[in-house]
Amino acid sequence: MVRIAIIGAAGRMGRRLVSLIGEDPELTLAAALEHDACELLGQDAGVVADGKEQGVIITTDLAAALTDADVVIEFSLPAGGLERMKTAYAAGCAYVLCTTGFSEAEKESIHNLPEGARLIFAPNFSVGVNLLFALRGQVAKFLDEDYDI
Repeated sequence: MVRIAIIGAAGRMGRRLVSLIGEDPELTLAAALEHDACELLGQDAGVVADGKEQGVIITTDLAAALTDADVVIEFSLPAGGLERMKTAYAAGCAYVLCTTGFSEAEKESIHNLPEGARLIFAPNFSVGVNLLFALRGQVAKFLDEDYDI
C-alpha cells in the first residue's frame, strides 16, 4: 500500500488525484494539504473531491502529513515549494513536483538535491503541451541548423 500526501488537494488536479487514490486499492490518501487561506480547510478531502468520504481532513500541517506518507505529490504554487520538497526529503518521502513557475535558479536547486533524493519534476501534465514537447524533436529533424524553432 502506497501512502500519498497531496499538496494542493483542493485544486482541480489535487481533487482529481484524491478521487483516483480513493478508487485504487493499492493506494491510500495519507494527507491532504492546502494553503492557510483555503476555504476548504477542515473538510474531508474525499468529500471535496468527489463527494466520497475518505477520512482525511484538509490541513496545512506538512510535518504531521509526512509522518504517514511514502510519497508527496504537489500541485500548488512555487512559493515555498523548495522548502516543502526539502522537508519531505528529510522525512524520507519521495516527491512528485508538478508545480510550474519556478525561476531558473529555483529549477537549478530542484535538480541539485542531495544524493538519494527521490524526485520526479514534471511541471506540466497537460497532454497537449507534452505532445508538443515530443513533436518538437520530430520537427527539428526536418529543419536545418539555421532554423530557429
